[in-house]
Amino acid sequence: PHSGRVAQNYRIIAYRNNTIIVRNCGINTIDNSTLHEDQWLEFYTFGNMYCSIVSTNPIYVAQLGVSTAYNEGNYGDPSINTVAPVEQYINSIQYTTFTETVSYFSVVIPND
Repeated sequence: PHSGRVAQNYRIIAYRNNTIIVRNCGINTIDNSTLHEDQWLEFYTFGNMYCSIVSTNPIYVAQLGVSTAYNEGNYGDPSINTVAPVEQYINSIQYTTFTETVSYFSVVIPND
C-alpha cells in the first residue's frame, strides 16, 4: 500500500476470455470473478490490507494512487504502478532522485 493513504485502489484487466480471478484480501475474504478479454475489475483496500490475486489466464494488475483531493487531504499525487507477478520480482533496484529535498518511493516486498 502507498504510505500515508487511507485507501488503495487496484484495477485488474483480463487478457483472455473466461479468465477466473481469485482475490484474497485480509482474513477469510475471498472473491471470485470471471472476466472476458479487455474487461476490468476494480477494487479497494483500506489501511495496510494486502491481497493475493491468482488467475487462470494472464492479467494486468495496476495500483492506482489517488490524489490528495480524493484521499481526505493526506499524501499523494496521482500515480499508477504496475504490480508485477511474484515470478518476476527482482533482487535489487536503483533510484535516481532529482533536486528535490524530499523524495518518496513505493517499494513492494514479499511477505514470505
